[in-house]
Amino acid sequence: MLSLVIAVSISASIIRAVSTLNESRFKPQYFTRKRILPFEDLLRYLLSMHKTSNQSALNKFLERRDITMSQQALSKARSKFDHSPFLKLFNGVRNAFYSAEYLPTLRKFHDKFLVAIDGSDTPLPNLPALLEKFGGTGAKASSPTARMSIAYDVLNDFIIDAAFSPLTVSERDHAKNHIENVGKIIDLKDTVFIMDRGYSSQELIELLSKKSYYLFRLRSKFSTEIDALPIGSHIITMYDDMKVRIVKFTLPSGEVETLMSNLFDLDESEFKELYFRRWRIEVKYDVVKNKRRMLSCRISG
Repeated sequence: MLSLVIAVSISASIIRAVSTLNESRFKPQYFTRKRILPFEDLLRYLLSMHKTSNQSALNKFLERRDITMSQQALSKARSKFDHSPFLKLFNGVRNAFYSAEYLPTLRKFHDKFLVAIDGSDTPLPNLPALLEKFGGTGAKASSPTARMSIAYDVLNDFIIDAAFSPLTVSERDHAKNHIENVGKIIDLKDTVFIMDRGYSSQELIELLSKKSYYLFRLRSKFSTEIDALPIGSHIITMYDDMKVRIVKFTLPSGEVETLMSNLFDLDESEFKELYFRRWRIEVKYDVVKNKRRMLSCRISG
């Protein structure tokens, strides 16, 4: 598995590359003069997650140089380049993690990757430009909010693909894009996509049946035929003679859980554990949104 040292080395080389600056700055003259925070250092600061105010974190970042910089100056510097350096960093480390060198070392479930897909609405700073771009929620839809979505390798604790969009983009649309992008990184024939109740649809089920494996948690009334099935494993036909497997079991609360899959060879006893592995994506969202504060970090810049 890719070590932290190698990941840091890859990130450092991307940050230092002249092409990273040239491809991201809005004007050729930006970052050509000596500044308090040169482009490389500015990227490193923006990547350093912190739980204090921006000004306190900035002061701490610069204290060894015995210089200061205002939050306004930081925001002005940040406004001179786009998001592409962060995308390059993500892609660089991700591609190395799933490269031919490290692929054999990664964890699998019955020789298959487990990729959970889930979305989350994310509050943004209360700025008119963000409300216009992303949309809003709450009273009169006036609170700027974005939709984020990730495809997460639950066994190897790695986000393979991510999206951040206006609310007009649905979670299912994000899922379709994730499936396509994950297929560029790992073999879809060796992948099980795990999704919660909001994702189950004829379109996604037919899409995945042709190229990969899936495990959906079904909502009640998804199908009256499925609702009528007893506890246990069943193979039924849906959508123009396509076979699907339905597994139903009772939770400790007494609620009946219903799963749909095209894993016909997996023992019935393993489905409950397999689906609950999806919970790790909820933990990852907590890390991204709360512990690391990645989504709220200097978004206004």
